[in-house]
Amino acid sequence: MRVLVRSPNWIGDQVMARGALRALRAFFAADELVLLAPPPVREVELGVHFEGFLPVGAPLRGESFDVAVGFPASVSSALAFWRAGIPKRIAFAEPLAKPFLTRAVPWRGRAAGVHKSALYDRLAELVTGRPVPPVSPPARSARRVDTLVVAPAASLPLREWPRHPELWRELRRRFPRYRIQIVGGSADEAWKPAIARAADPGIEDWIGRTSVAEVTRLCGEAAVVVAADSGVAHLSATLAGTPTVVLFGPGDPAYVIPTGPAVAVRVGDLACSPCESARCRAPFGYQRCLRDLDVAAVVAAVERAL
Repeated sequence: MRVLVRSPNWIGDQVMARGALRALRAFFAADELVLLAPPPVREVELGVHFEGFLPVGAPLRGESFDVAVGFPASVSSALAFWRAGIPKRIAFAEPLAKPFLTRAVPWRGRAAGVHKSALYDRLAELVTGRPVPPVSPPARSARRVDTLVVAPAASLPLREWPRHPELWRELRRRFPRYRIQIVGGSADEAWKPAIARAADPGIEDWIGRTSVAEVTRLCGEAAVVVAADSGVAHLSATLAGTPTVVLFGPGDPAYVIPTGPAVAVRVGDLACSPCESARCRAPFGYQRCLRDLDVAAVVAAVERAL
């Protein structure tokens, strides 16, 4: 058979779905597995072999797929499967997507009360009829280079801590033997002026200069990684096995913290946090859940990890 797998939309979610993707690969071992994914997500190396790749938005008519499995709970994904005439269409679904699927799995998200990776596992279990085996943590090399990796950006600006420049200066003051490598994609160049203003040769600008694989490598070589609630946090803790300090604002650590050696740092006394929202409607002031996060608390978490 030809099996189409529509990936999650974000790097972090793709990492959280790795157990489910491995289970699908094992179940369809004798079949052709094709991944439909955005370009950055496609670059995530999970040890899963796909016979082909298609970019999101590619025409599916004429591809002759027998089965489609969709991780995003979106109408657009379900509609694309239906328009392509794929006989079996199994996916997470919001209510408007259900008519386009042969089997729809309601997406409960954080309300399910489990880690997001467990939700993805449930979809694979529905397809295969088998429990998803646990994924072994990566082997972490004993070698440490004298670098700290910092990833200030997130897919949602609301999840970006605005006090990163203060953190970089304090890390350099407290731990002068470590170079700081600031990483991010080409869409994160708004952080470049702050790096330039630091005027410190020990603070290196890697934003827009690395692939997903290269960021994972840099994280794997670092002593500690500090990251927003973002894909880099998952690449670091889950795939590279590096101690990772994750700065949480609206995100819920119980729901999306990376598996692996990750510790969440957050403001714990706001009634509105966590909210998992893309927009801040808090009565306490915009982004208070991150703006009130103290630099000293983050440095202390880094020190414990070191």
